[in-house]
Amino acid sequence: MRVIILASESLGVRSMAALIETSWGRVIIDPGVALAPKRAGFKPHASELAAASAVQRRLRNELGGCTHVVISHFHGDHHPMVEAVDGQLDARHALLSLQDSELFAIGRETLSRNQSHRRYLFQQLLGRPLPPAEGTSAAHLTFSSPVPHGSPDAHSGSVMMCCVRDGAESFVHGSDIQFLDDCAVEQILAWQPDIVFASGPPVYLLEHRRDILAAARERILRVAASVSQLILDHHLMRSAAGFEWLAALSKEQSNIVSAAEFAGEQPNLLEAQRKNLWGKTARRR
Repeated sequence: MRVIILASESLGVRSMAALIETSWGRVIIDPGVALAPKRAGFKPHASELAAASAVQRRLRNELGGCTHVVISHFHGDHHPMVEAVDGQLDARHALLSLQDSELFAIGRETLSRNQSHRRYLFQQLLGRPLPPAEGTSAAHLTFSSPVPHGSPDAHSGSVMMCCVRDGAESFVHGSDIQFLDDCAVEQILAWQPDIVFASGPPVYLLEHRRDILAAARERILRVAASVSQLILDHHLMRSAAGFEWLAALSKEQSNIVSAAEFAGEQPNLLEAQRKNLWGKTARRR
């Protein structure tokens, strides 16, 4: 098994796209990309738009050779969008690549109205049914029941986690769980994976909620103690404070890394740097 992170915040864009190459096929989970429309009062910088364009090209190329596609939920940074805006992968541009793949997606029941509409549009574009996959298994793939998107108190809907097995090896994609609830952690531990790729908590939104971050930290350390590698990214890597929070965790558990570090690259948190990027642009002018 080979795990390749295709895009993430530590690689410059909003995404949790991952490619898993196995002896039986190639699985892409959450082939989407997006940029924050506004951050610190600024729209996306040219460097972010360039990074998103590069990710779009990479996703289209990789989708063309995949056998299975998994969509954990229908936020614009996790799936090809029929009504794409700047930075997002246009589903029409990926349609041919998706035709020969087996698709698995979370059902409509636990999605918000907007997500349910996006799911409907995506299914209409595909021209074939998209049965709900949560709580099911298919050969070497197992899907969780819906788990909270972050904290259940936030009423942000649900996501579907995925476990990919290849012989004795296994990988879990914990999309947008943010380690803010116990049920997702219990499911991950039950799967007994080797590698986990999951969203860390949004430190930039929770800097004054030490109780919530402390609980998330304990859940993260619990998972890290049971796996070979824990890749933490996404919401966590949207701020410099999140990167520092991860660095402190890594000192306790050296197998906790960002997606960029897992890929052997230098972290490049473009969204976190947006204000500075616009400042540098203004100074150059």
